Amino acid sequence: MNRHKGDTTKRKLMNTNSILCAMFIGLIYLIWPIFGKWSGAPGFWVGTLACFGTFLASLALSARAMSKAPIGNVGIVFGLLLVGFINGLAVYLYSIKSTDPTVPTGLFVTTVCISMVVGAPVVDYTLNHQAISGRQMLGIAMAIGSIFLISRK
Repeated sequence: MNRHKGDTTKRKLMNTNSILCAMFIGLIYLIWPIFGKWSGAPGFWVGTLACFGTFLASLALSARAMSKAPIGNVGIVFGLLLVGFINGLAVYLYSIKSTDPTVPTGLFVTTVCISMVVGAPVVDYTLNHQAISGRQMLGIAMAIGSIFLISRK
């Protein structure tokens, strides 16, 4: 984790394992809201149960490592709690919108995913000073264009 301003870290490439892991995560992130709509459960239950399941799985998988490597800095704890609170708001809105019968769930989830594609390199650059390549810039532009294309009839 590099939090030093002005760092000019070289662009890193992902290996096959990381790519497959990212694809698995993306698939799961898109399945739970679509499953929630299919189930007919109200959006607030869908988001809450998905987050509770996420908490339980994360705690079970991380408990041993967390006890050996405490986070340390109180400021980081509060920052992560704030980001977590904001994420909770996003999950609530995500689950409400994705289960709304008037919202086309596939297109909504696609728009959320594309928004992540657009935002990730910008946020990574802002916080970690990870340079944005020309290809990434082109990808960001294409992703923004795709949001407009999929939202039109």
